[in-house]
Amino acid sequence: MTEYLSSTIYRYFENYKGLPKECWHRIFLSLLNNIAGGITFFLSFYFVNNLHINIATAGMLISTYGIGRAIGGYITGNLANKIPLVFISIISLLIETTSLFTLIKIDTVLFLSINLLIFGIGTYGFKVSTNLWVLNRCSKEERLKAINILYTVSNLGIGISAVIVSMFGKLGFGYLFCFSGVVMLIALISIIQKAYTDYKNEKPYSTTLEESDSKSPSIKNRKSDQLLVFTVLATLSLMGFIIMQWSTTYNVFLHEVSQLNLIGIGLLYALNPILIVIFQTPLVNAMNKSSHILFTGIGAFGMGFGMWMLNFSHWILFIIAASIIYTIGEMIFFSMSQSVCYQYSKANQKGKVMGLFEMVYALSTTISPTIGGVLYNHFGGDTIWLLCGMIGISCLTVLYIFSKKYLGKHI
Repeated sequence: MTEYLSSTIYRYFENYKGLPKECWHRIFLSLLNNIAGGITFFLSFYFVNNLHINIATAGMLISTYGIGRAIGGYITGNLANKIPLVFISIISLLIETTSLFTLIKIDTVLFLSINLLIFGIGTYGFKVSTNLWVLNRCSKEERLKAINILYTVSNLGIGISAVIVSMFGKLGFGYLFCFSGVVMLIALISIIQKAYTDYKNEKPYSTTLEESDSKSPSIKNRKSDQLLVFTVLATLSLMGFIIMQWSTTYNVFLHEVSQLNLIGIGLLYALNPILIVIFQTPLVNAMNKSSHILFTGIGAFGMGFGMWMLNFSHWILFIIAASIIYTIGEMIFFSMSQSVCYQYSKANQKGKVMGLFEMVYALSTTISPTIGGVLYNHFGGDTIWLLCGMIGISCLTVLYIFSKKYLGKHI
């Protein structure tokens, strides 16, 4: 029994081995960035309760942050082939650090909106540049593992941030903004220390990457590759709608229909990041040799099906099962979709495509709460869950067709 347990633990941690050593520094900086940036999930509470801003205006301010993220993703994607990624990361961290410290002092809607717009640009500037920097230094076989670890670290950082806010929130948001700013400053100093070495060796894409693309079977059929990438980005926008219903209308529905209190809803929400942190990397790594296109569709279906199951939310076991299925779908979709977009875009367009990936997601998650709120008010939650299920089936069908077409090719 002891032997089996130690063997299982060994195999589990093997999933986190194999990346180039230089990538781990950036992954650690990503963890720090998410710990510091996780404070944004509590800004609406701060605006309403501390600054006495009405809910509608608070929602507008959060939307401004979302627009900033979309702009940051787009700008970074377009600059990725023109200037060193390390330089983009440094500028982004500097913007984030300044924005966090600025939040301590400002309290007017105008200055808050400007600050959050700039903060959003820095947030996705760092995220896109870091993801590209790591992926560019990984071999084809290592990239999915790198994406998994980055996604896991992102959720871990946000979880740690939530714990810090719950433990020290009574001290006041001024102290929390200061703490987050200091953490971001530490990340900035750390990356500057390595900046000279990184800058000296920085290339938009490694020789290995360019060679592997030049030998790709689909190089003669770039239009098909572009259509595939566009389809995955369109799927991502629909998944953005689903994930924001999980974050907004979902909790209202559970409270109204299932009579769950805040503690019960909080525990269900906690299940999502806990499962991601523990199972994301080993689960998706196990699928590395399978069709990434097909599993992108399966992940989308899992998210949609998990939401559709809320039609049976009168039973708590169905709610828990729905949460687990949704989370598994989320783990698979976001890793596989990024892998497909990166792999099937041209070498000199990978930065732009990954920037578009983050921009599409940011725009979708900015718009979707409003759309979901209108649908919920007019048609109720059951209609939204049915729509999510139909989206999941449609995405799986389309990506299954693509996977048959690409059978035996890169991934």
